[in-house]
Amino acid sequence: MAMSKDEMERLQRLLEARSRLETERELAAMLRAYDELAAEIQPLRKRALDALARGDLEAAERMIHRLERTVIYWLRRRAPEERDVIMRMARRAAIRGAQAVDLAPLVAARPDANLSQLLTALEQLAAVGGVPFGGASIGAGYGRIAEVVQQQIARKVYQDGLNLSRRLHVRLAERAVEFNRILATGLREGRGAIEIAKQLQQLDVTDARIPQYLRRLEAAVRGTSDARIVDELRKAIPEMAKRKPGPLGMRGPARRVIQAARSGSAEKLDAALEYFLERKVRYHAVVIARTEANAAFLAGHVEKAKASPWVVGVKWNLSASHRVPCECEVFAKQNAYGLGPGVYPPDKVPERPHPNCFCFMTDVVDLELMRMAA
Repeated sequence: MAMSKDEMERLQRLLEARSRLETERELAAMLRAYDELAAEIQPLRKRALDALARGDLEAAERMIHRLERTVIYWLRRRAPEERDVIMRMARRAAIRGAQAVDLAPLVAARPDANLSQLLTALEQLAAVGGVPFGGASIGAGYGRIAEVVQQQIARKVYQDGLNLSRRLHVRLAERAVEFNRILATGLREGRGAIEIAKQLQQLDVTDARIPQYLRRLEAAVRGTSDARIVDELRKAIPEMAKRKPGPLGMRGPARRVIQAARSGSAEKLDAALEYFLERKVRYHAVVIARTEANAAFLAGHVEKAKASPWVVGVKWNLSASHRVPCECEVFAKQNAYGLGPGVYPPDKVPERPHPNCFCFMTDVVDLELMRMAA
């Protein structure tokens, strides 16, 4: 019994989800390293804040400079390792993307196999150089594809004019220095967290921005109207729920801000907003890593699809988490090549248009070739 088109698409989607899970495991390890940095600088930051509290600005400045040097040294020391982690994630994701293309003929021949069994079969075929099919080869070319994708990432220059290595660390180190100076100056001059955040907002690489719903909540807490606080809390809670949960997301820091607002304490709110900003700084490297891994999966899929005669087109599907209108909706709906809504020739598939794009691709296959496999 031949496997249905829906089942085939389900397996491709499952493989992409598995690839993302592998990426998230690597990212969790990366964040543990940032936790080590946070623990290392916490005593210095506390001593700086204590000095500010007792009015000893000279001692505070010394602690800030020590903190800056510690952060810069840590980032430079870790730079090669972190770049290697991202490139390793990209390599694995690219191979998974290529494997997604090879699922179709393998499934046609083994319709009762589950995803794990199919992946084992693909790994066995890859070990012997693949098996010919339809003028191409199933299980072949994964290493070459991974190399191509890694080279694309290494050569990529971002909108800020930096490549991956420099963007991850040189610019982030510069911004870490500025982040600490803005924070220390703001505290010394008695400015509130929101005013400090407006300055930090200009540090685009750290993306230290406080969402508008938290800004409104802060303004309400600093005001005098209990009714307004209740109203802003009512609006903020659903917004907070949209943030990604877990150690890699921002839902926890957002919840912490809302809980502080509920207490009515401006002091607690300042602390919660500071925590939110620190998480955003750390989150920047994670966003880059996740985005590159997602892009690598798509690039691997496209490279393999271009060499696979059984792939008629690649269909762009919106993710279940898609909420904000963007180019993804156009990609998923337009019929630019007469192959159907969201379907592209393998060499015309668009690149992911924004960070954290979780849209997924499925293949439109040549049914006659699939019958040959069965």
